[in-house]
Amino acid sequence: MKVLIVGNLGAGKTTVAKALAAERNWPFLAIDDCRRRVSDGTPAGEVAAWATFLRELMVIGPAVVEFSGSGIFAPYVRFMLARTGQSVLVLWLDVPPERCLDRIRDRVWDIPYPDFGVPLAEVIDDLHARLVQELGAGTARWPGPVVRIDGNRTIGQVIEEVSACVNLETSRYLGG
Repeated sequence: MKVLIVGNLGAGKTTVAKALAAERNWPFLAIDDCRRRVSDGTPAGEVAAWATFLRELMVIGPAVVEFSGSGIFAPYVRFMLARTGQSVLVLWLDVPPERCLDRIRDRVWDIPYPDFGVPLAEVIDDLHARLVQELGAGTARWPGPVVRIDGNRTIGQVIEEVSACVNLETSRYLGG
């Protein structure tokens, strides 16, 4: 099974995904880690990071995978996941944009991401609207169920719900 943790910047994706990966003893794959390894902060570096992410997505077995869940590379992620032959569970950490912005306002950015000149608040608002449209309305065709997780709670509560969702889906997949 691959568990995909998606959500806005500052939604808690990395924290939740790392906790789940440790709990299940599964590999953790994040687009930001690929950016740190292969990108130089240019648009070409961004494409290289995504190429690395997609290659690694196909190589690893059961895993916890993390990225926003939207954007120009999301269809490629869906395409690749559909071809793994594995069960896929998409967990959407839905957090209000204002809370996401508060969480990352003072964050030190060590991720080589291209600066396209768009204010962070606008990026977060735009991504939130796309996630609601694509995931909330079900217009994005993920190769597995999409479960909305209320990320506007304590991180412990979110991790507990995520773990329960994965346990339930694993039980269904195994026929239990």
